[in-house]
Amino acid sequence: MGQYESMSVEKKNGIGYVYFDNPANQNRIGRKEGREMIAALEEVDQDKDVKIVILAGRGDYFCSGGKIDGFPDGLIVDQRNYADAIVDTTRAIHRMHKPIIAAVEKNAVAAGFMYMDACDLAIVADTSKFGLPEIKRGYFPMIALVTLQRTVPKKRLLEMAFTGELVDAQKMYEWNLVNEVVPEDQVMARAVEIAEELAGFNPMSLQYGRDCYYACQTMTIDDAMKYADVAIVNMVNTHDAKETVYAEQENRKAEYLGY
Repeated sequence: MGQYESMSVEKKNGIGYVYFDNPANQNRIGRKEGREMIAALEEVDQDKDVKIVILAGRGDYFCSGGKIDGFPDGLIVDQRNYADAIVDTTRAIHRMHKPIIAAVEKNAVAAGFMYMDACDLAIVADTSKFGLPEIKRGYFPMIALVTLQRTVPKKRLLEMAFTGELVDAQKMYEWNLVNEVVPEDQVMARAVEIAEELAGFNPMSLQYGRDCYYACQTMTIDDAMKYADVAIVNMVNTHDAKETVYAEQENRKAEYLGY
């Protein structure tokens, strides 16, 4: 496994665990931390033994946002490096082929909120808070407006950005932005339970399906339907898709080979 200063990776029973692991800095992401985050995600995504990924945070924050290098007195190039890191790390989550579950035991704000939203599923603590507090620091969450507008309703998103006020987990659930709200000490256990269930399915079909979802997001409906048409034909002609049916017919456990 890779060696990281601000992230950590664990692998167990087909699940890859990626942690924001810089609690002294509230798990903030700057240029250096962003490179490590991308490397950690790529490590578990490329590991053939990992079927499902869980993204979590150690300490008092899931992730408390970006660390703007050189702000307020630094050079614009330093601030650009920070912005690039936030964009590139969010893209890294979207680029993954394996399902990724956010397990949020603490607060997820600013870029941390974006990362939670970027994951496919989210299990959060009933005490967690979410939001975009940048306006209270003198600036505005420009990148978040782009990444969140497909999932957060317009007036809710702008309310969060304009006021900087944090939103509790129950409201996140009511707004359909998280899957489940559970007690803090049950977040990881519930995320693992879901991951183990998903890991029992044909991993290639999960990957094909996830790829199709994200590929179609920026297409017209006609182009997306054409893409999905080809994608499903490719999927059902894989060995592993057919193996699922054969195993059921023969009353045995499926043996997935990855092609």
